[in-house]
Amino acid sequence: MSCLLRTEKLTKRFKGLLANDDINMEIFDGDVRCIIGPNGAGKTTLISMISGHIIPTLGNVFFQNKLINNLSLVNRSCLGIGRKFQTPTVFDNLNVERNIELSILRHNLSKKKIFHKIDETLEIVRLHEHRNILANALSHGQRQWLEIGLLIGNNAKLLLLDEPTAGMTSEETIATTKLINQLADEKNLSAIVIEHDINFVRELGAKITVLHLGKVFTEGTYEQIEKNKKVREIYLGKADA
Repeated sequence: MSCLLRTEKLTKRFKGLLANDDINMEIFDGDVRCIIGPNGAGKTTLISMISGHIIPTLGNVFFQNKLINNLSLVNRSCLGIGRKFQTPTVFDNLNVERNIELSILRHNLSKKKIFHKIDETLEIVRLHEHRNILANALSHGQRQWLEIGLLIGNNAKLLLLDEPTAGMTSEETIATTKLINQLADEKNLSAIVIEHDINFVRELGAKITVLHLGKVFTEGTYEQIEKNKKVREIYLGKADA
């Protein structure tokens, strides 16, 4: 298993605010990592530096052992870094199939391969039966899955998912858990997931990084994090007396 992403002393300062401080992280092929922490911990800033939306003040980002600090957002996307924001960004006035097709077209595949990849992607994101429905007619959860489908169609190797289950029903949340793990297990895709829903984090079963005041506070499994009294104080709720 090779290292897909590595951050080295990644730091971001906004004037007097230290949003991230000396973040060192490694993500391997097929890894799923949850980033949790209270509001203002620096979670979104961290993935924004990885995606290229924000330039680090200090430190480096390596992707597939290549330093990408100076690469644009578009060039990082071409390398395989795909980001999904909290609010789905899809083509509302196009149907589901056409949305997926547009994400694939820039790869200059044959028509046969395009059709195959559309079908494969729709099956993965559970939208095969909705292929002819306009995107704006989908449920909120289905729109979230469609956006993940766009990243898959664009050959993303690393998915940066910012609160992917926000606004979902319990059934959609369970399906999203299965989808992310399926992408890791069957497609060897990696994901960094920011999430506030601690039940979702538990069910995902991924390694957890806890951020606090811009720093990595601790890392571990859900069981390890849950038992950490200091984590419970800063994030999960006041520790038992």
